[in-house]
Amino acid sequence: MQPNEASPQQPPIEPDEFLLRRFPNETGLFDFVLGNATYSAFLPNRNDQDGLSLNRETRGSSDGFLTPEEHLAKAGTENFRNTGGEAAIPVSDVISAGMTVVIDDDPDSPGHVLIPELNRADYDAKSPSGEKPGKQRIKLLADELAR
Repeated sequence: MQPNEASPQQPPIEPDEFLLRRFPNETGLFDFVLGNATYSAFLPNRNDQDGLSLNRETRGSSDGFLTPEEHLAKAGTENFRNTGGEAAIPVSDVISAGMTVVIDDDPDSPGHVLIPELNRADYDAKSPSGEKPGKQRIKLLADELAR
């Protein structure tokens, strides 16, 4: 699916929408002084092979998307549901940072989308010299989302 393209289950993504990223209560994922998620919350995990997983925030009851509270309530463990957090990122910030948002229809996750530029495969890939050039690039992009 192409960036911002509608799907049978979702309308096109608009720049004034917000995307939700769920993160566990772990050291380094939230800055309590600034009151926001750190770049580490936007790094791809082992499940983000095709891109960083997020969900579109609801804009009203008819879109079928979730509120941040509803999204967090669907986390995999009780501890995550009770102590985890949600970050809301404007789609316009993703676009301004040179990234794309692609609809990824998932019947178990209404409004599921990916940011393909933030994927685990590139993050872990090693050059012949053993360096990980994608890791630094992805860290810089993730930092753009945390600002």
